[in-house]
Amino acid sequence: MKRYGLALAVGAVVIVLIGWRLGASVFSDAVEPSATESPMLDDFGALPAFSLLDAGGQPFGDQDLKGTVYIANTFFCSCVTICPFMMKQVASVQKRLEDAGSSLRLVSITVDPENDTPEVLSKYGEELQVDPSRWILLTGELAVIHHLVVRGFRTAMGEPVVSDDGSYDITHSGKLFLVDGEGHVRGFWGVQDTDLDALVDAARGLAGER
Repeated sequence: MKRYGLALAVGAVVIVLIGWRLGASVFSDAVEPSATESPMLDDFGALPAFSLLDAGGQPFGDQDLKGTVYIANTFFCSCVTICPFMMKQVASVQKRLEDAGSSLRLVSITVDPENDTPEVLSKYGEELQVDPSRWILLTGELAVIHHLVVRGFRTAMGEPVVSDDGSYDITHSGKLFLVDGEGHVRGFWGVQDTDLDALVDAARGLAGER
């Protein structure tokens, strides 16, 4: 009888150990995704339809970006605060995407369309070595831009503020926004190098180019 009881106890321990190992294996598979999986991205909603002008003066809008994953930002050409570094970093992203397909693009939207005409954007783009097949600079009607920036990207866009020396500034975001092929904002990043690494990785993942 004692031997029978001992055998039952040993058997119970073995069953528990086997169950623990199986459970640990299942749990491990569930909580540790493959290193190649895309990170989960939020969905901040769809951007409104828009039609603006590119640096060549040609109409360019949301329909031209349909099916395209793109990284967007706001800026203005005469900005001397956050824009010089931000646009330099966007240029860095352009280099990082040199081997990417045409379904991955960059879109920079001026918040000073009165002064940033297509001609001004064209010259500005030359200084940044913009590749127009990858990176689009946009201007257009102020109301359209304001609606896109504030209602679409859900970020600030202020009125020009003139200083005593005649220079002026316009409040706008210093973030980079990721937009999927359906025109939905999927996240936003800073402009430091580590931020760019994460942003480019997420963009490539959305475009299926990782």
